[in-house]
Amino acid sequence: MPNLVKFKEDPDAMLVMSLEDYDEVTGKAAKAAIMLRDVVGKKPPVTHVRSAEEGLLVSLNQHGMVDLPYIASLYGKPEEQVIQELADLIFLDPESKAWITADAYLSGNVRAKLTAAERAGPQYLRNVNALLQVQPEDVLPGDIDAGLGAPWIPASDIQAFAADLFHVSASSVPVAHLKKDAVWSLDAAYDAKASVAATSEFGTSRANGTWLLELALNMKTPTIYDTIDHGDREERVVNQEATMAAREKQKLIKERFRSWVFSDPERTERLVRVYNDTYNNLRPRLFDGSHLDFTGMNQTISLRQHQKDAVWRGMSSGNTLLAHVVGAGKTYTMAATGMKMKQAGLIKKSMYVVPNHLLEQFAREFMQLYPNARLLVASKEDLSRERRKMLTAKIASGDWDGIIVTHSSFERIGMSRDYQEKFLTEQIAEYDQLLREHAADRGANRNLVKTIEKQKAARVERLKDLLAENKKDDGLVFDELGVDHVFIDEDHYFKNLETPT
Repeated sequence: MPNLVKFKEDPDAMLVMSLEDYDEVTGKAAKAAIMLRDVVGKKPPVTHVRSAEEGLLVSLNQHGMVDLPYIASLYGKPEEQVIQELADLIFLDPESKAWITADAYLSGNVRAKLTAAERAGPQYLRNVNALLQVQPEDVLPGDIDAGLGAPWIPASDIQAFAADLFHVSASSVPVAHLKKDAVWSLDAAYDAKASVAATSEFGTSRANGTWLLELALNMKTPTIYDTIDHGDREERVVNQEATMAAREKQKLIKERFRSWVFSDPERTERLVRVYNDTYNNLRPRLFDGSHLDFTGMNQTISLRQHQKDAVWRGMSSGNTLLAHVVGAGKTYTMAATGMKMKQAGLIKKSMYVVPNHLLEQFAREFMQLYPNARLLVASKEDLSRERRKMLTAKIASGDWDGIIVTHSSFERIGMSRDYQEKFLTEQIAEYDQLLREHAADRGANRNLVKTIEKQKAARVERLKDLLAENKKDDGLVFDELGVDHVFIDEDHYFKNLETPT
């Protein structure tokens, strides 16, 4: 690895590094192609096209979207004629009122799009007919996993099941579902808890059937404890026999629900419709980046087709997972995606977050791909307390094509206090709205209301702690950097982290 000690504080350090093709395995370096010839060159801008379809490809390449005025100016024809010639290559979205490509419109949640087109009026008949051709086939009851706790099953159906299971009226077993926190609540009345079904058939003397049902709805299994008095202290120990008996009863409840849920024709038809509209509604989009050209890219390097497709997916989708194997060229793909998105005006400033040991390598490969790119490479030293404000000023004031930081550095970049206060205030407002909704419901479940109040109280406490802090932002807060897009290399390191929301 080249000696970078004297260069690290210079934003152009990686430009120097890119003058060599460095082999990480052998430790040998050779002159990069840029030392021998012009690797960027100049490509004249497109000023005229021979067809509307050709203009569409240029628009997608230059702007990442269907820009009718731009296409019309290149073609020299009015927009109305462009629309006619493009025909089924583009569709007018009735919700956004924007023209989008057919591959984008006829993919995604096509059921919701069909509903929107049907409601929009007869002028969208072409949309309706096209969407009807791409609707997924309905999944039938035999292929649907309708278990207790499935979030798509209405609480009213769970309540009907509980009433049938315990042989009581529905009012004795009110069921509520708090979707925001994925919590189910069953506030059973005395007659339900005292029923033979709850105490014997589907419950035990230690585990009432109504409790077992509520646990099942929340994906939990029962555990029965005994308390042993040791005089100076008490000890809770698991009662294995009672626990096994309770779990067997819960298993019976689950089995009964599976046989009950699709036993009624009207309920079956309704739930099948709910399931398909909720989950079986997507049509995958196939991304083809063949139309892209890459201004400023090293002409001695050619992206493979899967890389071009991934770049177009990133431009079109906004957020993308590249689940590519080692050696698939993810570094080039990320660099090219960021550069194309900036050139198309989709983003202004991107940040690349890479593993600690790959900082210099990633930056060097980026510069080899785009020799004229303006990169800011932030080392661990730049995140030190003494240099944070300088780094913030560099990031915020510079017109960077990419800011490259390590995972550990990224984790040290916080959000401003104002942003955190705004976020928590919005969260509290959401819980207030939920409380108002349940307060208006006469049959509101008390346990569910308590859950909402508990969640709200936790956020109120966090907000109080935040406001009580005297600590000032130390100059490096993400929302003031001007970064509007983030690329994360090896993002599995961030997988399954707690997200306090």
